[in-house]
Amino acid sequence: MDIADFRQFLMVYNSITEKCFSSCVTHFKYRNVDPDEKQCIDSCTLKMIHANNRLMQQFTENGPLADKQMQQAFLSPGPNASNPNIP
Repeated sequence: MDIADFRQFLMVYNSITEKCFSSCVTHFKYRNVDPDEKQCIDSCTLKMIHANNRLMQQFTENGPLADKQMQQAFLSPGPNASNPNIP
């Protein structure tokens, strides 16, 4: 894992942590989280990790195809390429 990959991992990790903490921890009366908060945090992080894994899987499966389509669209002449007077 190179530095860029590790940095990206940390950004995702911090984002998940912040979102789940903000939505699950409701009070600060005690030093430790209560059981309901812990269950919420566990559920939230699991859901976020699964969503991220599914996105990455789709990206790795469809990314090369999308790149190829973009390259073809960029390199192919437009519909009016034969007549330069038509915008």
